[in-house]
Amino acid sequence: MACKLDHIRKGQLTRGGAFAATCLAATLVLAAACDSETEPGQSSGSGASSAGPSTSASSGGGMVVDCGDLADTTLDANCRDCANAGCCAELAACDTDACQQRFACEVACGGDTTCLADCATMHPDGDAARAITTCLENSCEVCAPAPTGICGSDVSLGSTSCDDCVTENCCTEIDACLLDTMCTTCLESGDGEPCDMNTTYDAAYTCVQDMCGTPCGGG
Repeated sequence: MACKLDHIRKGQLTRGGAFAATCLAATLVLAAACDSETEPGQSSGSGASSAGPSTSASSGGGMVVDCGDLADTTLDANCRDCANAGCCAELAACDTDACQQRFACEVACGGDTTCLADCATMHPDGDAARAITTCLENSCEVCAPAPTGICGSDVSLGSTSCDDCVTENCCTEIDACLLDTMCTTCLESGDGEPCDMNTTYDAAYTCVQDMCGTPCGGG
C-alpha cells in the first residue's frame, strides 16, 4: 500500500487552533507509516544467505551440478566431455587426494588388470575411483583404452616384443585370422587338433614362426 500525503494541503497547516494541530498530527502519523512500510521485492531482514550445493542455473531453467575438474585434468579431450555428462556424480564424489591419485593411476593402466590391482595396493583409500572407472566402461565407449595387442587388436601373443614384431610383419595374415572365430581362438590358446585343420590359422602361425620366431619364443 503506497502512502499519500498530498490530500492534506499545505495551506491547512497555517490555520489556527485545534484543526491545525490535528492536521499536523495526521501528517506525522502518515509519514511514519510510509517510512516503516517495506516495498515489494525488498527484504525485511539482513541475515546472510546459507551456502547451498555447488550448482548453477542453466539456460533451460534446470540446475547444473559441478562435476569438479578431475576429468579435465586426467582424461583426454575425446573422453572428458562424455565423462562429465555421464559420470558427473562419480567424479564429484572423488574429492580426496587418495581417490584422485587412484583414478589417475587407473587411467594410466589402460585396462591392464595387473596394473589396476597395483593401483589398489598403492592407493587403498581411493576406492571411490573404481566407481568412475566402472561408469566410464559402461557409459563412455570413447574412453575405452586403445587396443594394445597385435595388429590393433586386443589379442596378445604373450609379450610386447612378440606383439610388436607380429604387428610389423604379419598383419595381413593376422587380420584374416581375426575375422575367423576358430582361428582367433587358436591364436589365443595355441595349437590343437582343430587349429591344425584351419588353413587361415596355419598361414598366420607360419608367418609368426618365420618372421618373429625369436621374440615370440619359437626359435
